[in-house]
Amino acid sequence: MNPHQELASQIQDLESRLAWQDDTIDQLNSVIREQWDVVDRLLQRIDALDERVRELEVSEGGPAVTPPPHY
Repeated sequence: MNPHQELASQIQDLESRLAWQDDTIDQLNSVIREQWDVVDRLLQRIDALDERVRELEVSEGGPAVTPPPHY
């Protein structure tokens, strides 16, 4: 193999690896976006549940769970 063919082969190999890495990065970004969507929804649910607990505590006149006397 002459030096030009070898160089062309190496460049083609690098381009192939780069394309594969770009695809992998795109897939990982997609997964991360989906996970952040799930995290955001869970945080919203936690906030809503926290608000409901506060409302119940206010309507009941105090915390729903009182600490034991030894605290």
